Amino acid sequence: MWTDNLSDHLRLDNGDRRVRLFWHTQWLQSYPNDEPHSHLPPGLAVETLQTLVLLFPDSEKDTRKFCREEGIIGRMHHWIGEENFLGNELLNLNHYKYWQNRLAYLKEAFDHSSSGTVKWLWRDKRNPDRWFNSWIAIAAVALIVFFGLVQSIEGAIQVYEAYHPTPSQT
Repeated sequence: MWTDNLSDHLRLDNGDRRVRLFWHTQWLQSYPNDEPHSHLPPGLAVETLQTLVLLFPDSEKDTRKFCREEGIIGRMHHWIGEENFLGNELLNLNHYKYWQNRLAYLKEAFDHSSSGTVKWLWRDKRNPDRWFNSWIAIAAVALIVFFGLVQSIEGAIQVYEAYHPTPSQT
């Protein structure tokens, strides 16, 4: 969910199911970070952009499509890459001075979340044991239903044949 309020950036809403994101990336990119009379603390604009790059990695096709459709991020990844992208540092929560607590809370909420849909189960690779066990359980239930249905149909045919025997040829 996009927000115009920078103080709401990375805030979870709606029972921890939706995250608010500050969407004015062009303003953040053009914000003068080194001016002494700046309204924002030094580095906050850059760090906010880095959190967006962390949440919307340019390497994923679905993410690029989403960002293009929303028209939010645009060339932000290139700007971050040229001036302020720190590679694996973005994955370290200690790197974030201003957004560390919200990112930690967001990560915790994500780690404990589950959608329960088949698509989510197929794509969620956070816990390989859970992923494997979920698919074994789904396959077992599908086989039980299939063989139960076959047995029921076969039983119905046998009952029908018992009450309506076919004349035997002699």
